[in-house]
Amino acid sequence: MESLELLLQALDAAAANYEFPGWECGQQNAVIATMRASGFAAASGVALVFEQFEHSIKEGVIQPTAFCFATVPTRRWISPGDGVSLFVGLDRDGRSPLVFGDLRVASHGQTFVVPCSKRDLVTAGLIADEGAAPSACAVLLRICEVLPREALFSPPDHLQRVFGLPDDAALLFALDAWRHPSFDELYDEPPLRPSACADLVAMAEALCRRESRVQLRDRPNTTWREQCGASPTASAKPV
Repeated sequence: MESLELLLQALDAAAANYEFPGWECGQQNAVIATMRASGFAAASGVALVFEQFEHSIKEGVIQPTAFCFATVPTRRWISPGDGVSLFVGLDRDGRSPLVFGDLRVASHGQTFVVPCSKRDLVTAGLIADEGAAPSACAVLLRICEVLPREALFSPPDHLQRVFGLPDDAALLFALDAWRHPSFDELYDEPPLRPSACADLVAMAEALCRRESRVQLRDRPNTTWREQCGASPTASAKPV
């Protein structure tokens, strides 16, 4: 299966160049709350897109970020997703824009109310009962648990368009639970190659066979609780 070998090579090459998205809990560039994997297939090849809903520490923004690995030419390999975009960085005076209270978050034409009072965040285990403002990490995780999952990630047509996938590319699957390598697993010594990760290989195999069902083989860990040790719960209503 030539296309399978090409796709796995693309994943490993990205990891070797520090371009494959390992799950981060604030070690380097981001805090990741949740992820989605989307598989696209066209007559000329396939593409595997990983999208993470994150707090980008460098950019000071909460947003989805997508990474594309394909056996066909693409316009780019990384792009901001289409969904929530919330600035949480400090201003010139070092002040945070975040305050306790209801937070309104827009995504895909809807606005959601995210309860972020001190009591809400303490009860969810996201902050200690101290401090004058919520942390960006606490707000990220609160949004993740409050918004419907579809509001956290890009629609398939956005991913197809932003990465320049072939016109006939069709979405075969979108997964929210699988075993994904952490940043430390990928980039510490000895590094774990994506092609050695059973669930990533299963995704690649399904894509190259043009199958919509992925036979995952490992215990899922694509949650904040599994990767970083906590998991808030909440509910939200569109307004």
